[in-house]
Amino acid sequence: MNQGSFIDAIVWFIMLTILFYLNREIEIMRLVGEIEGYLRLYKAVRDKALATTLADFKSVISKKGVEGIDIKLVEKRIKDLVELVFISPTDLDPFGIVRKIKHLLLTSEKTLKKELKSFVPSASDAEIENTLNLLEATRALNFIYKVVNHIYMIGRKFKSLWILMQLDAQLPFITEEVRALEGAIEAFSKGLPVGDSVGPIVAASLIRKYCKQEEMIEEVENTIIAKGVFENRT
Repeated sequence: MNQGSFIDAIVWFIMLTILFYLNREIEIMRLVGEIEGYLRLYKAVRDKALATTLADFKSVISKKGVEGIDIKLVEKRIKDLVELVFISPTDLDPFGIVRKIKHLLLTSEKTLKKELKSFVPSASDAEIENTLNLLEATRALNFIYKVVNHIYMIGRKFKSLWILMQLDAQLPFITEEVRALEGAIEAFSKGLPVGDSVGPIVAASLIRKYCKQEEMIEEVENTIIAKGVFENRT
């Protein structure tokens, strides 16, 4: 190999190295742009849900005519509740995991209800439930946004193509969940039934029409057993 061929080989090697590096940087820039677009969407949906939750709770306070409440304090407390995270028990040892998760869910629900009720003691259970549903949906949206943003920041900081590629591949599926929660926010704000909650509404209408008050038994919290006659059947 003469000197000219050796220099040409070195130049080609340098050019290929530069092209490989540029290709990687361009791919990272493309992924960053796509992920940031999704993050803007998630943040907008989260902020909209938070605004709806605050507006709904303020309307409950206004309806009940509660005086002496600092609205800014209420807003701050609602935002704090949105950031609240309940840590699930470890599932490495599956023994008793269902009982533990049940306890966690019941405790978290009671805690959130107690917090909301503390601002408006005169609010009805239905009003508290509607606000609680809004709060839960907003918490879910906030959690999704925070997790996706955290993974994105790690991938961008270390310029990890593989982290960004895996995240970008999952975002369309995560977006479907975000859109579903966004639709639920509107339904919850209007007190409309969602999913399986239609069944209890039908059962409640039948109970009101065909059952007597003294025949209703609450064996479990928020679960009523009623006996009545419908079309000659008990």
